[in-house]
Formats: sequence, C-alpha cells, structure tokens
Amino acid sequence: MSYYNFIRGEADRRYHTLKSSGVTYKEIENHVRKEILSNPGAYPIVTRPVDKRENFVKRCVGIPGDVIEIKDGVLFVNGVEEAENENRQFHYEVIISQEPNREAMFKLGITPEDLLEGYNYNYRNLNLPQRRYTLTPNQAEKLKTFNGVLSVNRIINDIDSSSHVVFPHDGRGWSIDNMGPILIPKKGLKLDLNANNLPIYRRVISIYEGNELKEENGKIYINGVETTSYTFKMDYYWLMGDNRHNSLDSRYWGFVPEDHVVGKVSMIWFSIDANKKGNFFQKIRKDRLFSFI
Repeated sequence: MSYYNFIRGEADRRYHTLKSSGVTYKEIENHVRKEILSNPGAYPIVTRPVDKRENFVKRCVGIPGDVIEIKDGVLFVNGVEEAENENRQFHYEVIISQEPNREAMFKLGITPEDLLEGYNYNYRNLNLPQRRYTLTPNQAEKLKTFNGVLSVNRIINDIDSSSHVVFPHDGRGWSIDNMGPILIPKKGLKLDLNANNLPIYRRVISIYEGNELKEENGKIYINGVETTSYTFKMDYYWLMGDNRHNSLDSRYWGFVPEDHVVGKVSMIWFSIDANKKGNFFQKIRKDRLFSFI
C-alpha cells in the first residue's frame, strides 16, 4: 500500500472516532506517522528512485495549463465535458430478489472481480440483498433487465469535509466524484499563491521542484524569501483510470511531473481471463492479443 494513502486512511478512521474530543486531524496524522516510523518491523517502508518505481497505466485527461473539474463523477476539462468512453466504469448499487444468472453475467463481462464483496449485506429498508458492482453504464443498463434485479443505481461520492484521503488532503471536502476546479501547472506559468490554493501546489513546489517552503503568520516563504507567487519549472499532467471508483490516480496523488512519465501505452500484447474455466490456454483472450490502444 502507498505510504501516504495508508497514513491518511488510518488517520481519517481515527479522526471520525476522536474529532468530538477536540483533537485535530493533523495531530492524529502526525501520531500515525510516528507509529509507522518507530516500528519498522511492522511497517517496512520501501523507497525507490523514480525510474525503479511501479508503473501505472492511466489515461491522461489533463495537460499543462488545463483546468479540470469533476462534478458528480463527470470530468470537465476547460469547461468542456470529456468525450464519451464506453470502457469507463463506476460503482453501482444493485438491489436483487434473487442472484442473477452467473453465466449471463459472464457474457455481459461482469465477473466476480466486479462484485465488491465487502459491501454485501441485507438492505435494511427493503430487507433484500444489496450488492455493489463495478460496471460500465452499458452493463448497468443491461443488468436492469435481468430476472431478480430490482434496481441498479450509480453511486456518487458527495463532498466530505471529514476526509483527507483525496487530493489535496487538507479536508476541504473534495471527493473522487466532486473536486476542483484545478489548474494544472505549466512550465513558465506564474501563479498567485494564497492560503486556499497553496495546499494544491505544496508538493509541486517543495518536493518535485526542490524548494524550501514555509508558512509563518499568514505569510508564504520560498527558500527563505517572502513571496505571493510562484513560477513553475516543469510541466505536469492529470491522470485518471477508466475504472473511476477503483483506481489510484491523480485524484489521490495530485499532479504527475513530466519526469515521472515513462511513456505511452500503444498495444496489448497478452491478456488472460482469470475467471474463465479451463486450462491456461483456454483462458487466453485471443480477441485482445496484439490489439492497439
């Protein structure tokens, strides 16, 4: 698990329980961080140089200078809704009176991997089983026609000021379905800094571009000099996975610097269906071999 995601997730969990006592989220986060650093046996931390880290394949939806915003799960780039993509997936709440036919589900492309097992419980109000599936909008519409399926409704994550997991991790209330607007840094772009936007660009300024950043008495200091603006040294990108509710991407990381971009995926050279019965060769998805993206 990501070091930062673990800290924020654990701190959020404790904050929900302890916030009534007056303790701040930052105090809890610092305590969790100290627990990890003081117990390397239980929490081993692995660090790697940029060119030796895990590779993620994500869709680039925002380039340097773009303004992105997500409203109820819909992405807008420079005020324009993103183009339709049939592969985009979301979480759906499905209420059933009986289990849908498994073979029919497989033919529709819905596998056990798409069923979020942790959410299986009896629907309290209707006393009927409730499921959560990861589906494309097309799959969701077809699933509505199955025997025993009573309703299929897309889940939208509302604004939640108690959560710090989503970028920029400052409790401003953004969720994976509602965030922004956010200006993506561009090389040479001069940005006015203030208390509201500084958390969005803090990591860019201090970590990616190697500056000493401090805040004292409501003032911002970069490399010891008081300032109200910053000029970016690199281009940055905003990446998102097509599986919008089950993807670690810029909604958690923030901006991806140009020197973190490894390359562009152009072809699928091999693919298997882990849920299909049979031997290894029968599980190969021949229709996807050497297909171009």
